[in-house]
Amino acid sequence: VNKDNVRQMLERADLNNDGLMDADEFLAATISLFAMQRHPSLLQRVFRIFDLDGSGFITVDELKRALERQRPMDDYDVEQLMREVDTNGD
Repeated sequence: VNKDNVRQMLERADLNNDGLMDADEFLAATISLFAMQRHPSLLQRVFRIFDLDGSGFITVDELKRALERQRPMDDYDVEQLMREVDTNGD
């Protein structure tokens, strides 16, 4: 792994774009990496739970609908969450 790869991994893990990796971001990155290596089919199944229309993308509306199964969320909270995790804006 070269410096550029490490820099890219750290940038992806820095969900709030503050230039630092806090404990929550580290945990999320570690769990994601572990899960992808150990259970790639599980990640695909979980993704499909959120991707309600099967488009291959999770929209703000789909995210909100999935999260509201656990607790009510307002549009601002869901949009903020999407901005934090959608690193490439697609």
